[in-house]
Amino acid sequence: MPSPAPQPPAQQATAQQATAQQAAAPREFTTDELLQQAADILGMAPGGLDPRRALRDFGLDSLRATVPQRRLRTDCNIEVPLGQLLGTESPASISKSLTRHRVVPA
Repeated sequence: MPSPAPQPPAQQATAQQATAQQAAAPREFTTDELLQQAADILGMAPGGLDPRRALRDFGLDSLRATVPQRRLRTDCNIEVPLGQLLGTESPASISKSLTRHRVVPA
């Protein structure tokens, strides 16, 4: 079977740019996902966390907050400051703001 003809350099560059943009585009991160991660870290059932209360109210500390921060960076290409995870914002408020965060540079 013959191999496909090589693409001209301009088409290759355009295709590579489109692929890079798709890979870098952040996906929406839901409140339920954030609550599930927090529950796993805190050893609680997700239903035991109120999405309207700050995660620190349930005992999330700076060491454990690095886990969801790293997962957001790795899985969603979203950088979230630890201060946001440890602050007064609720998981519902955090998840709504996640797609507005800056994408981690490649």
